[in-house]
Amino acid sequence: MKLINENAKDMLFDDSLTQKISLNDYPYFYAKIMYRKGSLLKKEDYERLMKMDGPYEIADYLKKKTYTEAITALSATVPENMLIEAAMKYNTARECNEFIKYSRDYPGLNLILSALFKHYYLNNVKFFVLGKINNMDFEEIKQYLIPFGEMTYESFYSYYTRPSEADFFKSIKIDKKAKKVLMTLFKEKNTVEIQNMLDMYYYINLTETFSSISNKRAELRDYVYTIVGAKNIINVLKLKNNNIEKEKITGMLIPNRLSNIGELIVKLADSKDIDECFDLLANAEWEKEYMDALKETIEKKDIELLECLMEKMKLEKARKIFGVKNISAEVVVGYLVQKEIERKNILAISNGKKYNLNDEEIRQYLVI
Repeated sequence: MKLINENAKDMLFDDSLTQKISLNDYPYFYAKIMYRKGSLLKKEDYERLMKMDGPYEIADYLKKKTYTEAITALSATVPENMLIEAAMKYNTARECNEFIKYSRDYPGLNLILSALFKHYYLNNVKFFVLGKINNMDFEEIKQYLIPFGEMTYESFYSYYTRPSEADFFKSIKIDKKAKKVLMTLFKEKNTVEIQNMLDMYYYINLTETFSSISNKRAELRDYVYTIVGAKNIINVLKLKNNNIEKEKITGMLIPNRLSNIGELIVKLADSKDIDECFDLLANAEWEKEYMDALKETIEKKDIELLECLMEKMKLEKARKIFGVKNISAEVVVGYLVQKEIERKNILAISNGKKYNLNDEEIRQYLVI
C-alpha cells in the first residue's frame, strides 16, 4: 500500500533523513534517569491535587516537587489562569533541553532525543507566525511559548518586535524546503495550513529518525507506532466531526512507513461520517492488547475520552521501555515520556478545577 500523503516528505525535507543510527549503552544517563524517575508524581500526589481549590494552591504544592524554578520564574509575569500550563511546559521543555545537551557526545541518542522533542521548538515557530498574522502583542502569546534550545523568551521577543520577519525566518532550524513552504503560507496568512505543515514536519522527521535506527528494539518501535497512529486517528475523527471533505483530510494525514495500521487510516479517511469511523475502529484489529478498553471507549463515541485512552496506551508503552535494558537509550525516552504525561495530568486537574468539573469527571482524563 502506498503512503498516505506520500509527497509530504519530498515537499518538506532536504536529503538529511538518510543517516543510519546505531544505539549504544549509556550508563551515565541511566544514573540520571533513575534519580529523576523517583521524583515523578505518584497516585497520592494526584489525589492531593484533586482536593485543592485553585491554581495558586496547586502551584504552591508543585513548588515543593520539581517545578520550583518554573513557577518562580513565571509567577510574576504570567496570568493566574495560565500559570500552571505555562509552568508545566517550561519545566518539561527545560528537562528535555538538558538531556539533549547531555547527549551531544552520543550522536545516535542525540538525534533521537532532538527528533522526539522538536515539537517544543516548532510550537514557538507556530506562535510566532500566528501572532504576527493576527497582530497579537508579545504578552498575548508569551503564555504559549516554550523556551527550548536557543529560542528563549528574550530571543523570541527580540525577533518578534522587529519590523520585519526576515531575521526570524532566517534563524529557524528546519529544512530549507520546509522553511520555503512556511514562508509562502505566512505570506498567504494561511493559519490552518501553517499548523498542519508544522505538525507534518515534526511527525515525518520523528518517524524517519526512528526508522533509521539500525538496532532498534520492538518496544521503541511500538511506542512510535502508537504516537503517530493515535495522532492520525484522532485527527480524522475531529475532521470528520467538523464535516471536512475527504481530500482535505487525506492531505492532513501523517505518512508513516513504520505504521502497521495504514489501511485502517485510509478506511477512516474514506468513511462517510463520524459514526462510520467509530464503527470501523470498533471492528478493526489494532492495538490488540488494549482492545477491550478501546471498544468500551469507542462505544461512547467520545473523541476526548478516546484521545485520553490513547495517552494511557502511550504511558504503558513508555513504562515497558524501562524493562528493555537498564542502560539503553530507551530508558531516556521512557522517562521523558512519563514526564510529559505527568504534565498533562496536572493540566487535566487544573483545568478541571477551573471549569468546575467534579472529581469523577476529572479522573477519566487522568493517565496514571
